[in-house]
Amino acid sequence: MQKIELPRITERIRGFTLPENGVMTVFDYDEVYLVSLQPPSIDVLDDNPYSFADLHPEHLGVSDSAPIHQVGSANVSYDFDPTAPSQRVRLELGGQTQEISFSTLSGDWFVASLSPDGLYLVVAEPYSLEVYSLS
Repeated sequence: MQKIELPRITERIRGFTLPENGVMTVFDYDEVYLVSLQPPSIDVLDDNPYSFADLHPEHLGVSDSAPIHQVGSANVSYDFDPTAPSQRVRLELGGQTQEISFSTLSGDWFVASLSPDGLYLVVAEPYSLEVYSLS
């Protein structure tokens, strides 16, 4: 598992879509951002973030969508404690277990999810988003 060093995206994340073909979107209350993972780059889109959220009900963050915790042999687990300063995320992949500690500044929401293809782990909260390559 290798962390992808992304440029700073936004001050407060409202939601995001999971990576597909090395690309994902992140949105706040004002903008929608296209995030390319290889090489890491960010572009601002012309989309309205509220319309974008409505058109992508599968987004994670401020939503009722469920993260993906298992894809093939990859399995991610965590127990969100909104009062804790960090969250422990456990990844089981190919018979090995790794754990990361993710700092949280807000107890509003937290999510850790695998991408649908199982190539990425995304960990996020309103003030931070990290992406890890699993290949």
